[in-house]
Amino acid sequence: MSADIMNNSGIYYRGARAVPYNSANWAAQTVADRPNARPGVKEKASTTARLMVLAIICCVFEGAGRKWLVPGASTPVQALFYFSKDFFFFLAAIAALSERPRSPQIAQLRGVLAIASMIILVACLPSISDAVIVGGVLSIRSLIVIPALSLLVATGLQGRRDLEVIAKTVGYVAIPIAVLGAMQFYLPGTHILNRQLDEFSRPVVFEGRVRASGTFTYISGMSALSLVSCWAGCFFLLAPPRQKIGYVFVLAGLTCAAAALSRSGLFFSLALIVSVLALSRTGLSAAIGLGTALLVAALLMGEFQESDDPSARHTADLITGTFSRHEVSDTVESRGEWMLLSVLDALVEVPTGRGLGQGQQAENAVSSGRRRFAGYETEMARIVFEIGDLGLFGVLFFRGAVILLLSASLLTTHETDTPLHYLRKTSIAALGLFVITNTAFNHVACTFCWTVAAVALATFEIELRQKENSSVPSARQPGRPPLRYSNA
Repeated sequence: MSADIMNNSGIYYRGARAVPYNSANWAAQTVADRPNARPGVKEKASTTARLMVLAIICCVFEGAGRKWLVPGASTPVQALFYFSKDFFFFLAAIAALSERPRSPQIAQLRGVLAIASMIILVACLPSISDAVIVGGVLSIRSLIVIPALSLLVATGLQGRRDLEVIAKTVGYVAIPIAVLGAMQFYLPGTHILNRQLDEFSRPVVFEGRVRASGTFTYISGMSALSLVSCWAGCFFLLAPPRQKIGYVFVLAGLTCAAAALSRSGLFFSLALIVSVLALSRTGLSAAIGLGTALLVAALLMGEFQESDDPSARHTADLITGTFSRHEVSDTVESRGEWMLLSVLDALVEVPTGRGLGQGQQAENAVSSGRRRFAGYETEMARIVFEIGDLGLFGVLFFRGAVILLLSASLLTTHETDTPLHYLRKTSIAALGLFVITNTAFNHVACTFCWTVAAVALATFEIELRQKENSSVPSARQPGRPPLRYSNA
């Protein structure tokens, strides 16, 4: 039996053997992403992808080592756990150095990052005497080093197999963290599973329930994992061939946010789902997206407002706990207004910044022994607090360029939607939500954000690599008719 099979580049293969279409035989049904690949053989993940898997695992579990394996350890020991994810991220970038960038998008972003880095470094000069070592290293890591590594990693991801390995790693590690978070939520704050990083910290309790931190040192880690797990789930649910494991990844992500009672984690995850479904062309997805959009709209328009009875208390549960917390907290509108005013205040109060690294919690922990905010709480305002107005411009200059280049590719393409296009759509929504929250001062969110960026940018490289390889006829296999090419 034979059939016409089309690859991502729009080229049909006539006379090829028809087999069920799934992720396992992707390489058998398309032009190989690597010229020397054996037809019909499932591709192994590249070295870059395998190293990124280790970086993700370290990102999720390094906090567990600091909380439970070596509690109260010295700063150098904690630093080994902290930078473990960056070590493998760096190795993944080194492994990709041999691959030249094929896509103009990555070449342009490398130039933009070079300019943005110069702007950030120049912005640090007026307050260079007040810069601090530990916090400064962490700020440079988040603002320049990790984004630069992600651009290198993007060129080393060879095909859809690599992208799926990374996305599945994120989703699968979220499952046990979701289970752990649910256990922490219902266990007392004194239980060993609710141990915090240092003796000065206590579990945050709301209505008799612990706000779970999972394996992370901060609750915000659960919020970041929620968003990136939903990103992975949306890709597998929308990109053909659809995989039902995506439902599990989305559920795990939402459970992480619910166990942490994280409003931002839950709302942003729902916003990601809505935005991705809105980009889908299927009627079912549109219906699901509309229903979810109505739910989110109800939240944003005040369906869950501040409680009129502050004395009313009850024991929170995993499903409604976040909404209960929202009832007694500030509204979405007031939180957004506060974030905007914080940035405006910082732009006026500290236009040249107070010194690189001054806003990092880790710096305050080293200098004072306590983890606390310095200056402002929101990310944009804290960036201004460190490196001033010019530094904030440099940061937004590069982040905006990444989002715009990815978005422009969806508007200019004339091809039908492919799995790589679906992944790009999903990643744009996730990146947009990441960069408006906290990626400069949240080491977990920073790693997740630029991993998603590397995967999204790799789709440009993979498409060009497939087009290059499709122009080279494959060797004829014994017992099979020669492949014929047609643009029909």
